[in-house]
Amino acid sequence: MQISYKSLSSDSFNIEFKLVKSDQSNFVAQQGDVKYKSRIKKAFIFAQRTYPTLQEHMLEPISINQTDDAGIVTALYRNMDIARAEDFLKNSNSLWQYVIGKRMGRVLNLLHSCELTQKDELRARHHHDRMVKNFHAYLNDRRMRFLNDGELIEAIEPRLDNFTSKKNVLLMGVAGLQNIFLTHDATVVIKPTYNFAIGDYAEDLASITNECAQSYPLFVGGVLDGYFGAKIPSQFYVNYALFTAMNVINRGYAQISRSIKLNDGSSFEIFRAYISKIDFLKEQFSGYKKPIPQFLMTEQLQQVRQKALSRAL
Repeated sequence: MQISYKSLSSDSFNIEFKLVKSDQSNFVAQQGDVKYKSRIKKAFIFAQRTYPTLQEHMLEPISINQTDDAGIVTALYRNMDIARAEDFLKNSNSLWQYVIGKRMGRVLNLLHSCELTQKDELRARHHHDRMVKNFHAYLNDRRMRFLNDGELIEAIEPRLDNFTSKKNVLLMGVAGLQNIFLTHDATVVIKPTYNFAIGDYAEDLASITNECAQSYPLFVGGVLDGYFGAKIPSQFYVNYALFTAMNVINRGYAQISRSIKLNDGSSFEIFRAYISKIDFLKEQFSGYKKPIPQFLMTEQLQQVRQKALSRAL
């Protein structure tokens, strides 16, 4: 029996998603070292929890197994002939970047509609407390401060005491293109992720902004349009802006800290990448003096929005 493999993605823990095909089977496998079993299991649980709601927008979980002699854990999902969303966006025109974003926004809204349990409310409090704690750890670590963080810190610090969740939902956690697939007909599929959490709905929208807006602003504009439908509520923007600032600092600090701990030589490149992200956010939010980013107010976004509506996309 001939088996073929095609890599879809791999993360910093070398946990890989791959297509596995043979005459008798057709799966998507998430595979990694046994020391990351808890991460692979958590991603599988995320799929189990969300598949009934997301259906064609989530890989259907089948099984999770451990191969002791090889030291590998494998989670199997039913194949949907998926490909990386970013590969599509790189070769798409402005209209389709917006349309895929709009579809992603609708899927994200659907994910956020998943029912929460009583335990989830406790998880939300722990998640929020940890986020604030990590921010304080960054402030106190003078060796690893981003030199251009001033406006972000000034925006966050005075509001920390009142920085609470407006609406707790099931979050992707890291809502970047690395966690999004597309099918052959451009249906959005969310990757089973171990980064999921319970927290404010604006966190995912801030995360996707930080991960994608610098390269694909029309995609992110589409995400927000698709998420909210006809009109983005004005009360959303302040929390959204604060979460972009909090997210970029906490995520950058965590990645650099891990790189230094592993001594993998990537900390300088990560640092440079986050300096660039922070500069971009400061420009978009006018030094965090305004809560609406500039990329949401461009003529180009307005044009593709109208074109998508006229074509019922």
